[in-house]
Amino acid sequence: MRRVEPIPIEWIDRIWQRMTVGYGRRWLQLWDGMDMPDIKKGWSLELAGCSAESIAYALEHLPPNPPSCAALRALCREAPASGPTLPQLESKPADPAGVAKVTAELAKLKQHIGDTGVRDRTLARLTEIVESGGVLTEAQREVARVMIETKPDDDAPVDEPIEFPPNLPPLPGDDTP
Repeated sequence: MRRVEPIPIEWIDRIWQRMTVGYGRRWLQLWDGMDMPDIKKGWSLELAGCSAESIAYALEHLPPNPPSCAALRALCREAPASGPTLPQLESKPADPAGVAKVTAELAKLKQHIGDTGVRDRTLARLTEIVESGGVLTEAQREVARVMIETKPDDDAPVDEPIEFPPNLPPLPGDDTP
């Protein structure tokens, strides 16, 4: 397990200076008669792992009353994450030629998906399963139903549905015999 080093006592001295300026006598009275080297060492240990940036954030967001060490540590943890900033990508408008190319490729793909060859092959495979004594899953039956009840070119319902093998069991709620 990695040991976190206490923050330098010099940092604690700067924190004490800031607290004295900000809170005056209220701050000083908290420590009256106490062994200051031991108190500062305790704060150094309690604030271990806090960065200079997080301590600066905490000191900029002090509460109205003097904070305890734990309260200051909690303020340090509220500091926005610091670290290397990533370069921002430049925003460029879309290239019209590139957009046209992608649009054309999508149109070809859409045409292929609507290709009746795919529809016919799917229906043929489902028919083979049923004719060989297999049972279609509910999802396969629903795919078959949708494919049978729609036109291959525009997905609009046909006037007369195509007949499917007679031994296909009906779906629950299906009114057709």
